[in-house]
Amino acid sequence: LRDNETAHFVAFADDFYIGIFEVTQQQYRKITGASPSTMKTGTGRDDVTGFPVETVSYDALRGIAADSFLGWPQTGHVLGEGAKLQAFRDRLGLNSIDLPTEAQWEFACRAGTTSALNSGEECGDAIQNHVDGRLDKLGWYVGNAKPNESRPEVLYEGPREVGLKLPNAWGLYDMHGNVHEWCLDWLSLGDAYRATFAADWAAGGVTVDPKGATSGTHRKKIPPGRITGGNTDLFRFIILQHCPSDAIPFCGSCR
Repeated sequence: LRDNETAHFVAFADDFYIGIFEVTQQQYRKITGASPSTMKTGTGRDDVTGFPVETVSYDALRGIAADSFLGWPQTGHVLGEGAKLQAFRDRLGLNSIDLPTEAQWEFACRAGTTSALNSGEECGDAIQNHVDGRLDKLGWYVGNAKPNESRPEVLYEGPREVGLKLPNAWGLYDMHGNVHEWCLDWLSLGDAYRATFAADWAAGGVTVDPKGATSGTHRKKIPPGRITGGNTDLFRFIILQHCPSDAIPFCGSCR
């Protein structure tokens, strides 16, 4: 484990739903009217709607106050002015739509496993050379996302269409690889990260609904597969209540 990946137990007071797929360009454009993605031309895949929306900032999603003292966790799930997530809330009639916390994302990604990969397998030694057959099955990364042999200088062409790799045990796709995904939390590493759980660990207990650090300079992004690869920013959202059937076409369905 890395210095910010100390294994620990968490619990959630309430159930939540999370998108099976990363939010796509088509979904984002249909609901917000915006089209920020840069991966639309130059690859022969112009305006491919099944690709994840990317180049979306945290502030664009949660509003202009999101990275100030008035943002998460102080004001909970209240969005700032101009938040694109408000368009999702309005369209679906669900005021509990938001980004996941890091703990919620990790819980959903692991799907009951404790291994490096959510398939139950560990990464092999070959991962040091950016190639691992066990990861190939689960996500896109520099080892399997090169454009072609005629362009060896290009390590990573860009995002791929969602849902092409195997899902985890809970039916969630692209939890490894493809692109970064935003979480609510402030970014904290090493001792600062462990300090957010220190009291619970010392008591041998379980942290309930961890919200991360109370302040910081950057928000948390889950890297694509923990391996050098995509660096564009996107998201999948959670719903902290019942997911009605008429919301399914817009959230890619939830689990």
